[in-house]
Amino acid sequence: IYGYWGSYTNLVKISHISDMYLRQDDIENFLRYFFNNAMLFVGSNGQFWEHAHPEQYGACTAPDCGTAGWYALNFRNMLLTEDKDVLWIAKGTPRTWLKQGETIAVTDAPTAFGDLSYAILSDVDNDRITAEIDVPSREEIGQINLRLRHPDAATIRSINVTSGTGTATIAEDGETVIITGAEGQINLEVLY
Repeated sequence: IYGYWGSYTNLVKISHISDMYLRQDDIENFLRYFFNNAMLFVGSNGQFWEHAHPEQYGACTAPDCGTAGWYALNFRNMLLTEDKDVLWIAKGTPRTWLKQGETIAVTDAPTAFGDLSYAILSDVDNDRITAEIDVPSREEIGQINLRLRHPDAATIRSINVTSGTGTATIAEDGETVIITGAEGQINLEVLY
């Protein structure tokens, strides 16, 4: 229960609760824990506090504290993360980020497989989301899992690979595209 609410965490920088939620694919609790604590620890100057004690908000010093690192790591893992030979894209993003006309984009982000760039464009009013992925090439990827958390929790009906190489299938959860054999750039059209 304490980890679920996370409203009075002593040192968020040593907390692994958000990691556990993301690894267990419990996205709602991951997002709740991450955003509750991110807002609790940020000061009016935009820096993160070391402690979240009401009587003692200690400013982080040169250049910042571990709380900023905790935030950066969780934000990165929301957008991309690795699990052995699987590269996850947008695994933990909020559903509202894919409302009509919205874009989620990442450019040249380092991963265990090499640098990753992608863009996800929402056209959910017309029952589709498109994605363009520049597949990392430094290390072999077993598969790419592209999570598309539709704002209305709609499930994927079909996927078209519009350019590039690779095979795309729908995972059992109905909102993840499993991509295998992709090289270079792959473009997808996902229909709902």
